[in-house]
Amino acid sequence: MRGARIAIVVGIILAVAGLITWALWGKLEWSEQDVWVGYSGEARVNDFLAAQRLLERMGQRTSSIRGLPVGRRAPGKNDVLILPRRQVAMSPGQASDLINWVKKGGLLIVEGLTPESREAGETQDPLFRAVGARLIWTREKQNLEANIGGNPATGTDTKDFDEKNRDLTVDLDGHTYKVRVGAWEELLDWSGQATRSAKNDSGIKMLQYDLGDGRVILCTSLACIANGSIAEEDHAGFLSALATDWASGNRVWIVYREEPPSLWTWLRDNAWMIMISFAILVCISLWQAAARFGPRVPDPVEGRRSLLEHLLACGRFQWAQRQGVSLLRSAREATLSRIHRVHPGWGHLDPHELCARLAEFSGLAEDRIARALHKDNLREPREFTEAIQTLDLIRKQL
Repeated sequence: MRGARIAIVVGIILAVAGLITWALWGKLEWSEQDVWVGYSGEARVNDFLAAQRLLERMGQRTSSIRGLPVGRRAPGKNDVLILPRRQVAMSPGQASDLINWVKKGGLLIVEGLTPESREAGETQDPLFRAVGARLIWTREKQNLEANIGGNPATGTDTKDFDEKNRDLTVDLDGHTYKVRVGAWEELLDWSGQATRSAKNDSGIKMLQYDLGDGRVILCTSLACIANGSIAEEDHAGFLSALATDWASGNRVWIVYREEPPSLWTWLRDNAWMIMISFAILVCISLWQAAARFGPRVPDPVEGRRSLLEHLLACGRFQWAQRQGVSLLRSAREATLSRIHRVHPGWGHLDPHELCARLAEFSGLAEDRIARALHKDNLREPREFTEAIQTLDLIRKQL
C-alpha cells in the first residue's frame, strides 16, 4: 500500500513537470548573442598593448614595461618615454631622475596624476612641480562641485559640455590631429616657461617644455591611446607623430602600469654590491658546513667513571659555590657522633680537653685537631683538605 502511494505521488510530480515544460516550449525561442567579456591574453593586463603593436608595425622599436624606468634601468639618450594613466605619485628623487634624463635628449610624454583645485597651493605631483605646471579642474567642474547635484544656476549642462569640450585639435609638423583628451581638466603653466600649448574652449590641454636637449609634453589625459580608444578619431596618427619623429634608431617605452619598485628591484639598483657580498658569505658558510662527506662517524662511547671521580667533581663544585663550610660542618658532626658513640665518657669534656684527649689517643698534633674541629674560617683549599684528612684519621682510629 505504501509503495502504491509513493508511485502515485511521483506520477503526479512528473505530470506537472511535463505540463510546465509543454507550456513553456511554445513560448521560448533559442537565439545567439555576442557578449563583450573583455580582452584576453596580454591585453587583459596591458591597456596599451594596441599602441605598442601599432608602433611595432610602423618599424618603431617599442617596449611595454611595469614601473618607472629610472636609475640603472633608465631609457637611452634619445628614447621616448610615455607615462599614461598614472596612479602612483612618484617620489621627488624619481622625478629628478626623469628630468635629468630628459635634459640629455629624451622625450617624456606624460599625463597628469590627479586634478586639483585652482585655489590649492603647490601641486602634489613632483613631476609636474619639476617643470612648473599643474593639473586643475575647469571652472565648470568647480562650479558643479560647489553646487551639489549640478544646480541649473551654474548654466552648465554636463553632457553637452562634455561632448563639446572633450576633443582637441593639435598641429604637429604641419599635420592636424583630432584627439580626445577630456573636458573637465586643464593645465596651468604657473612657471611661464612652456614653449608651446594647445587648448580648446575648456582650457589648455597640452603643454610643451624644452629642457636641455630633450622635451616634456604634458597632457590632461592619454586615455586616447588605450586599447579601446586608439582606433577612434586621429589617435593612431597622433601617437605616431609624437613617438616616431623624435630621433632615428630610438626606442619607445610605454609604462602600462605605474607602480612603486619592488624590494628586489630596489636592492638590485641600489645595493647590488651588498647583495653580492652576502651571497659570497653564504657560499663560504655552506662550504664550511658541508666540508665532510659520507656517513657521520658515531660519537665514541665514554667509559664508566669511578665513584671517587664523581665525589671529586661534587667537592670541586661545592668549593666553587663557596659551600666548603657546609661540607666541613657535616664532616665534624659525623666525627663527633662517632666519638660519643665509641667513648660516651668524653661527652662532658670541653673543646680544649677533648682536643687534648684526641691528640693523646691518635698521635696527631693538638693544634691540628683543634683547627679541624673548631676553626670556621678556612679559606684556603690546603687548610680545608687538611681538616678533612684529620677528621677522617680520627674516625678511622676510634
